[in-house]
Amino acid sequence: MKNKTLAIVFFLFAGSLFTGGCSLFDKLEKDINFVIEKEISVKDTASSFSGNELVDALSANSDFKENKSHIKSASIERVSYFLSYYNGTPTQTLVNGKVSIADENGGGSTELATLSNVRLINATTESNLSTNSGGVEHAKSLLLSDPFKARLTWNATLSEKGIDAKIKTRFHVKVTVKP
Repeated sequence: MKNKTLAIVFFLFAGSLFTGGCSLFDKLEKDINFVIEKEISVKDTASSFSGNELVDALSANSDFKENKSHIKSASIERVSYFLSYYNGTPTQTLVNGKVSIADENGGGSTELATLSNVRLINATTESNLSTNSGGVEHAKSLLLSDPFKARLTWNATLSEKGIDAKIKTRFHVKVTVKP
């Protein structure tokens, strides 16, 4: 009877180590939260503008760069923007705007977000873009997997001619890695 009890205790202990071991390995997962930021300078005398820049996700966070080959899951939680510089009238408005994401060479462009009726003098505070899911998924596939780069483009029509501003776009990212 004593040997039978010891055998049962041994198997229960061994079983708990095995299942406990799985959860220990799961705890090796690490969440990395960071922001991929890109600034686009726009200076034009027309009543519309277009600007684009290459976004390199690997330069945004060294921890992400080190663990890029161990990504278990990745998501873009939100995309925001603000004007880091604005030299214009207090009444100037972005009437219609479109933010697009494409591969690093500009191919496969997908609409990320649209904007309308944004008074530029008030756009110096960070605001979330109203994104579409297809654009966010496209951005995720380019920025959070190889090649980790994308071309970001802003196009807009203005209420008044001329613009001198710098638009910062931020991709708020969460990546889970399992080294």
